[in-house]
Amino acid sequence: SQVKILVDKGFKEIVLTGTQLSQYGYDHKEGTLYDLLKNLVKIENLYRIRLSSMGINELDDKLIDFLTSEEKIAPHFHISIQSADDKVLRDMKRNYTVKEYIEKVEKIISKRPETAIGTDIITGFPTEDKTAFLNTVKTINDIPFAYIHVFTYSERDGTTAVKFGDRVHPEEKKERTRILREISYQKNYEFRKRFINKDLEFLIISERDDYKIGITGNYIHAKIKTEKPVNTIIKANLTEIGKEREENIAVEV
Repeated sequence: SQVKILVDKGFKEIVLTGTQLSQYGYDHKEGTLYDLLKNLVKIENLYRIRLSSMGINELDDKLIDFLTSEEKIAPHFHISIQSADDKVLRDMKRNYTVKEYIEKVEKIISKRPETAIGTDIITGFPTEDKTAFLNTVKTINDIPFAYIHVFTYSERDGTTAVKFGDRVHPEEKKERTRILREISYQKNYEFRKRFINKDLEFLIISERDDYKIGITGNYIHAKIKTEKPVNTIIKANLTEIGKEREENIAVEV
């Protein structure tokens, strides 16, 4: 009912967010995330549904098939991996393997190739030795991520990781963070580059002095010169990609 109210007010896109979004429904009997989405896509005049961060474990075949086949679902999924080394994942108490993560991401990409997959990486975890770090670097280079949010590990009281101590030297953490962020930057650039000279559908989300900012379903932002107001859907050709996300330029067609 909340979404229907927003749509009736003219909003074109909604973002479903939560700390454990893919576990929606696990604590009540009103249905799962799959059930919720099946109901939401039926709402007339709702143009796009975007999902925030999801866990890999809850992405079963039924949910993946729905996410990749329903046009109203934005092809943009943030699926945290945390580390791409199995031992570190076990020490983090993550109950999935790198192989399981890759298989599900590959299935999403194969079914909907334009999809932007984002992720989170924590580097400098106490048991992330150099071999584990290199495993992570190799794996994330192989996965077609659109972007990576890189976090540097720091001790927090009350967490299970405290028992390991803080084994990675601060300067080493800093260097690993730099390396991963450089990989993220390059991957994001290459992802945007795939869509240059293509006509894309943008939702105008904000206005600057002499241009508007639009966003596609797969999370490409662009500057667009248009008279169309905010909250309008337009088609524009991505003519130029910049170093940063909002430096892309698109021309209305």
